[in-house]
Amino acid sequence: MGETVVNMGHYPNGQPNGNAGAENLSWIKFNVDYFKNRDGLLKLFQLFIAIICMALASPAYKGVSHFFLFVVIINFIGTVLWSFVYFLGIKDVLFLPINWILSEFVNVVIATMLYAAAFIMQMATWVGSNERNAGANTIAGFFGLVNCLAYASSSYYLYLQYKFDNSN
Repeated sequence: MGETVVNMGHYPNGQPNGNAGAENLSWIKFNVDYFKNRDGLLKLFQLFIAIICMALASPAYKGVSHFFLFVVIINFIGTVLWSFVYFLGIKDVLFLPINWILSEFVNVVIATMLYAAAFIMQMATWVGSNERNAGANTIAGFFGLVNCLAYASSSYYLYLQYKFDNSN
């Protein structure tokens, strides 16, 4: 017959204690200072503008507004996730073979392109229209342009950071 091995876990100090659950989360460090620099402020700005876009374009009366809201919501979720990555310091404690800057750069470039298409379609459909909520949807398209520019500037800064990191 073969042996059965049972692994009971690893205790950091070699001894079990009553705070074992608290030590499992000891890697979490809140990085509030990230939101005081340019990149963090840009993320907060993008989230704020996305909320304005969602409020102005909802409810979607036309297919174009459905696409516009889809783009805004998907990028809002992505920006929230990246904000948590930086706020919780996840990229510093997870030792995964991920190029975090390149991953975020690709995400932001795609967001910029989607926002560009969405705000152009939104503006082309609603500017000059006499339909219900045309004014709010036109303003939503304008804020989509503002967010497109915010994501474009983020992609530029991420590109510079990626280029600097890889030149050393």
